[in-house]
Amino acid sequence: GDKLGVVTIFRVPKDLPEWAGSSTEKQRIDRYTIDALHTCRITSLTWSMNGQKLFSGDDSGVVVFTEVDHRMSITRACEVVNEKFKIVQLSYSQHHQGLVVASTLRCIVCYYNKPHWKVSQVGQRERHCLQELGASFVVDENHIPSIYCCRSGLRLWKSNLDGNVE
Repeated sequence: GDKLGVVTIFRVPKDLPEWAGSSTEKQRIDRYTIDALHTCRITSLTWSMNGQKLFSGDDSGVVVFTEVDHRMSITRACEVVNEKFKIVQLSYSQHHQGLVVASTLRCIVCYYNKPHWKVSQVGQRERHCLQELGASFVVDENHIPSIYCCRSGLRLWKSNLDGNVE
């Protein structure tokens, strides 16, 4: 992403090992440009593990979901949420199909529930003052997912996937 809000995605083919044999056709580098939904500097990006979903956030609080179809060489993008405050960090869990969004005001969890996104705030209170504090999905040794969200005063909140602080 750049300072104008343009997100450019490149798919670079990887080299095959020698044992796989040489390919007769030259693979090309694909380029996708998403330029209609962000209007200011991109501040955070996160990919799904399979490389088909990209989430991007910007200075004005807009979070965009872009789905990349490499086979058809197309992308589809839509706005997930507009927090109205700078996006600090994005964290996506492919297994739980959830997105954690940390803005300078608060932290939220988003789940896609066709045809809309379901949004829950982590904790019951927003930050008292705007701060650049992040948040992330974490899975413990028992495979139980949690969300860790930074708060002012060197505090760290742990919540479940619904945003309820434990």
